[in-house]
Amino acid sequence: MSIVAGKVALVTGGASGLGYNIVKTFLEQSAKGVAILDRNKEKGEEVENELKKIYGENSCIFIETDVSEETQMKAAFELTVQTFKQLDIVVNNAAILADLDWNSSFRINLGGSTCGTLLAIDNYLPKYKNGEEGIIVNIASIAGVIPLGMCPVYSTTKHGIVALSRCFGQEQHYKRSKVKVIAVCPGHMATPMLLEVKNGSFNVEYAKAFHMTSNDFPVQQPEFVAGHLPDIMKNGANGSVWVVEGGEEPYEVVYPNLRKAVKV
Repeated sequence: MSIVAGKVALVTGGASGLGYNIVKTFLEQSAKGVAILDRNKEKGEEVENELKKIYGENSCIFIETDVSEETQMKAAFELTVQTFKQLDIVVNNAAILADLDWNSSFRINLGGSTCGTLLAIDNYLPKYKNGEEGIIVNIASIAGVIPLGMCPVYSTTKHGIVALSRCFGQEQHYKRSKVKVIAVCPGHMATPMLLEVKNGSFNVEYAKAFHMTSNDFPVQQPEFVAGHLPDIMKNGANGSVWVVEGGEEPYEVVYPNLRKAVKV
């Protein structure tokens, strides 16, 4: 049985790209319900109607949400538990690739994931999870493991998401919340977000470098990454970081233990 069966999940950026495929994967694997958070109202309502026709009227709910606004995030969490009377899984996925707008990049990418993680671990998952353990999945990027110089702002926000996940994945947080936190770092994906590179979101020279370098990475489909998420959630240790790249099996990132080198 899938780890998501009978569970309720909240997925940010769930109306398109990887987020949409995560929502669909959860419903395919018998999730009780999924809250789809996205700031694109038209697309969100379209996805909600589409998925309800396939999985049932009570299978999902779309909530128009700007993840960079804490009040909207709180309202979305509240509406989710009001609707499903339960919340077990939070996937912080919403992100933009727009280095020229560095302020929005930090507020959406890192700010949204931080807000979602804090709401989930401090308030909603401990109270509303149906089982012994809740799960937070923070979607970072291969750019959160390897610094990518052609998108320094994006890469920095994704490094921050990895750090956030590893910090909240430490034992003292798990003891008080019984919530497991995992970071997933997809490699190059065929998603709408990559099109933003062509639409003036980057310095021209950075955009050239991005396209030249991106040719070195094999492109994978978002449904491939989403399809591996339940197994990563089931088998991944608290605080672990997983890479899914090139359409190959996920692997865990191994970090060195520096406690002996650092005076604490």
